[in-house]
Amino acid sequence: MSTAEVTVYDKISADVEAPEQARPSVLLMATGLVSISVFMGFAALVGFYLTERAGFRAVTGEPWLTEATVPLTQPNFMLLSVGLSAITALWAVYSVRNDDTANALLATGLTLLFGVSQIAQTFFLLSIMELEASADERSVWILSVIGAQIALMILAIIYLALTGLRTVGGGYSSKDYEGMASAALFWIVSALVYVLVWYAIYITK
Repeated sequence: MSTAEVTVYDKISADVEAPEQARPSVLLMATGLVSISVFMGFAALVGFYLTERAGFRAVTGEPWLTEATVPLTQPNFMLLSVGLSAITALWAVYSVRNDDTANALLATGLTLLFGVSQIAQTFFLLSIMELEASADERSVWILSVIGAQIALMILAIIYLALTGLRTVGGGYSSKDYEGMASAALFWIVSALVYVLVWYAIYITK
């Protein structure tokens, strides 16, 4: 045997399949970019709202909102709801990553329930506040910010619901849980947006 035939490597048969290439996390990156844009947009909207409120106080010397107009019970319960929803969203990702479909569906359902409850509590709060968009400029700004937050939460609910349905169909598992991670990321950003709205509108008034 010649030295040319000596090798420390095993010969690979010609019929061996090539390894599957790693799939780029396009959906997760796109969701991250959209989430950053959404949060920056809401930060700008809240900034305009705070500027308008400061100008109103400077000109009139009157409070923008009062405790009688905005009770804190509903806003605080909504904060609790979105906080718990962020935890259950992460639970859903963890379950899918571990091929635990039952817990993934349970966590997704609880997250959606928390989101719907936040929207329902918001409408109940608006009925207590009795704000009319045509009443004055203050009502327009308040309803615009709150309405935008509700719209964002609805989008997050749709995104997570569709992802949950795909999980039921076996589309996501431990090998590919990017969709659930993306939906959870968007959901958590939506929860942070509510925290921003909660502090700017309901707490500082």
